[in-house]
Amino acid sequence: MTRVTESDIVARLDEMASTIQTMGATLTALQSRSIKLDDTQGYRTSEVARKLCLHPQTIYRWIRLGKFPAGIRIGERTIWTEAQLNEWLAERREQSAQQPSHKRAPRTPEQREATRAGVLRYWAMRRAAGKKTKREK
Repeated sequence: MTRVTESDIVARLDEMASTIQTMGATLTALQSRSIKLDDTQGYRTSEVARKLCLHPQTIYRWIRLGKFPAGIRIGERTIWTEAQLNEWLAERREQSAQQPSHKRAPRTPEQREATRAGVLRYWAMRRAAGKKTKREK
């Protein structure tokens, strides 16, 4: 068993004090390099996804495809400023105003009749081939 002397304890305390000073200097240096967001709100991926009613993976996929702005990386996290999100939403509004609606144009009576006739021909062919419908089974 090793005997601990007072000088050993003092040496260990001095070593610990210098480590704490080094850590304090490192912390101060890190704080001076911190990113200022100019008093704007920063949103994490989960918050952005919730606000846009999207899945977080959709956001990452859109970033890869260039459809969504890349956020600001801080360590392992990514944040978006409110200004970035508002700018992206404004661009989306402009694009959607320029693009035609995805809604299908109403069909004409002739188109409806052609579809009906095609369906009737299909079922007539099936009956002629001896195939039964679910109702006929």
